[in-house]
Amino acid sequence: VFPDPFPWTFTISSAGSVSVTNSGTVPMPAKLRAYGSVSSPQILLVGTGERIVLTGSISAGDYLEIDLNARTVMLNGTTNRSNLLDSDSTDWFLIPEGSQTLRLLATTFDASARLDVLSRGAWL
Repeated sequence: VFPDPFPWTFTISSAGSVSVTNSGTVPMPAKLRAYGSVSSPQILLVGTGERIVLTGSISAGDYLEIDLNARTVMLNGTTNRSNLLDSDSTDWFLIPEGSQTLRLLATTFDASARLDVLSRGAWL
């Protein structure tokens, strides 16, 4: 069940990088899903150097959903895990216009780790 109307874009990557395009005219909010198994994950917006820094681990089969607009961190989309956010090291960002690259970084991760981006263009 999707609480927001489409057109959402689902962009999936393996651990490493994912490209996303904001076809709108203003920076867009997005939901980022970091899937485990990973420890101490970070999500880097490559073009700006801004990053979301998390502590702890994500188990295989689980994901952390980071809502860039609401500034929340949820385990599997339901359980508040804001306690994993390193707020001193985190730069909350929106996805700038055009083609952007996000990178999932972690101390350790396995082959099933990946980053998904749920987004839709934003216009003013």
